[in-house]
Amino acid sequence: MIFENSHNLSTILPNHFTIFLLVKREDNYRHKGLRKQLVKELRSQKICSEKILAAIAKVPRHFFLDSTFEQFAYTNKAFPIPAGQTISQPQTVAQQSELLNCSPGDKVLEIGTGSGYQCAVLCELGMKVYSIERQKELHNMAVSLLVEMGYEPTLYYGDGYKGKEVFAPYKGIGFYPSYCSRGSPWKWNQTQIF
Repeated sequence: MIFENSHNLSTILPNHFTIFLLVKREDNYRHKGLRKQLVKELRSQKICSEKILAAIAKVPRHFFLDSTFEQFAYTNKAFPIPAGQTISQPQTVAQQSELLNCSPGDKVLEIGTGSGYQCAVLCELGMKVYSIERQKELHNMAVSLLVEMGYEPTLYYGDGYKGKEVFAPYKGIGFYPSYCSRGSPWKWNQTQIF
């Protein structure tokens, strides 16, 4: 699978200027083999859901990393991404997905889109994902990449501290440590939070 497209993102980004992005990404047999090895490792670490393991086997994690780290994309480690953030290690992504305990079609709110990798895994699982990112650079990168890959989450730029109540209730809400330290103002009906 090769993605090589020029996207005019002005129709999906909240800017008044046109952004063109020329990207060439390849997902070859070597990458697929490395994902297969990663899934085997995750299975040995007690990730039990075959659906989640299948989603991780399908989502090309190296697309979400700087090409400098491509050779390490399928190791079970976190890596730096722009804005001083990191892409979570695959085991964390799998565990968070398991904790949600959601089914295809369920609405999930993700606070902190980051690179978009967790969002892609949730979309691959068939969940209806609403995701908010407060770092503009990360938001723009995630929008571009997820659209290019054919995923259709609803992505927002902004502070996710108050969530997105307009789409509540959610079957699950995922948020990350930087949000946990601020406390939670959420009073919506949700069943799972990771």
